[in-house]
Amino acid sequence: MNCAKFRAGLQEAIEQRQPIPADVRQHGESCPIEECQQEWGDFLLVERALAQWLLAAPVDLA
Repeated sequence: MNCAKFRAGLQEAIEQRQPIPADVRQHGESCPIEECQQEWGDFLLVERALAQWLLAAPVDLA
């Protein structure tokens, strides 16, 4: 996978709220290019923060 396809695949999965495809994940974890590292890092940061927020947010069923 090249960097342009990585960025497009990551953006598409995020926008459609779908799991990140394995090839996109693999590229994000292994690409040495600064832009890919930055985008992958940003994605991971948001993914982790959202997971923590969902765990901490009380459910109001009223």
